[in-house]
Amino acid sequence: KHYPGEHEAIVDEALWDKVQRQHAANRNDRTTGSHAANPSLLAGVIFEDRGQRMTPSHATKKGTRYRYYVSQVLVRGTRRSVPRARRVPAGDVERLVEERLTAFLKCQGEIFDAVEPLFDGVNKRQEVAGLAADLAARWPDLEPTTKRQIVGRLVNRIDLAQKTLEIRIAPGRLLEIVSVEDSPSTIEPDLWDDEMTMVVTVPVHLNR
Repeated sequence: KHYPGEHEAIVDEALWDKVQRQHAANRNDRTTGSHAANPSLLAGVIFEDRGQRMTPSHATKKGTRYRYYVSQVLVRGTRRSVPRARRVPAGDVERLVEERLTAFLKCQGEIFDAVEPLFDGVNKRQEVAGLAADLAARWPDLEPTTKRQIVGRLVNRIDLAQKTLEIRIAPGRLLEIVSVEDSPSTIEPDLWDDEMTMVVTVPVHLNR
């Protein structure tokens, strides 16, 4: 039973909110399959220029497996019936996203700008920037499932236009992502905001 005002809160509000965000992330993992043995890095977050979500797909030719992201209409139809639909090599677009995200994590100026509304003090922003740079350095050695979890949490959406990739990042989730289990961050943001986003872009030259 619930008796308002009978005792002090057992869990403070910041911790409660953090747990709720983790529950939401876990539900998203189950939806997108990010715990699969070989998860598609961008599953659930990549969209083509008409606003349609793109779906992981593959084809096997002479024993070699080729992965793609395709417009959902191509799952149900053919290129002839939907000539503007997109099908792009998964490895190429994933590489572009990984390179841009690690460049973002390494760049102190971009991190400072991203977290400025969340952390009033310069020292806090410097510590976040240091943790982000450390994550970028560890990125090549991370397991695919770990990378998928980070991308699924940090990136709200990726829009594949004709000449650019627009990656919409949620800086409010950065602190929980850059912290590591054996050295958790003790920094507390001055403002919690999971919904705030910023956009970074990447030029692309991908086949349709």
